Amino acid sequence: MKIEAIKVFVCSPGRNFVTVKVMTDTGVYGLGDATVNGREMAVVTYLEEHVIPCLIGRDPSNIEDIWQYLYKGVYWRKGPINMAAIAAIDMALWDIKGKVAGLPVYQLLGGKSRKGVTLGHKRICFITQHFDSVKSRNERYQGYLEAHLKHGMSVDNQLIQYWHRETGFEFSPTELLSQLNPPSAFFTQHLAITTALLENLEHGNITIPNDVSVISFDDIPMAKFFKVPITAVSYTHLTLPTIYSV
Repeated sequence: MKIEAIKVFVCSPGRNFVTVKVMTDTGVYGLGDATVNGREMAVVTYLEEHVIPCLIGRDPSNIEDIWQYLYKGVYWRKGPINMAAIAAIDMALWDIKGKVAGLPVYQLLGGKSRKGVTLGHKRICFITQHFDSVKSRNERYQGYLEAHLKHGMSVDNQLIQYWHRETGFEFSPTELLSQLNPPSAFFTQHLAITTALLENLEHGNITIPNDVSVISFDDIPMAKFFKVPITAVSYTHLTLPTIYSV
């Protein structure tokens, strides 16, 4: 496969956005964005006069080699115009690689992350225990807060609930779901809470994941035997915003 042609489009509305289309001799093409608002024509000129002529005939699968060539092949490196042009080509080449592989590009780059939020969950209830001295509890709570912050979501203190091994939930999860603005997912500190949560939801005729999602930690072998099989994860608070729904 070889790069046969590269076109640059300026549009939407007027001349605000710059899109690059890299086409191959097999008919597969990739798209990339090179927009630099206010200096869009500078990027267009850079692409058409300095980048595109160097790439015709190259193998589009050699993404890293092409990136290094474009970045290190000039005396004056970096800068918004240069980097926007390189980024557009890079995006388009990854788009081509994903199409050839039959996979979305995120799978080629390591897979999904922050799934609980990206699935559309805007209200996630964190169920924990009053163990302020337990490191794992504090780290998971911190990860819960960081995930909200990273995605521009505010934390509703009413969605931070507590469970006791002796007495159960301070506030019933099923009652929480019946409120005017209920959570769409529960995030539990550990599998003991998850077990109690599943029982509570079952008694309330609430199904998973149709009615609500559950996110859990502390993976144990028995989890797969739950009525709703649990895929639990064990991460530090630094990677906690990467959460998995059941």
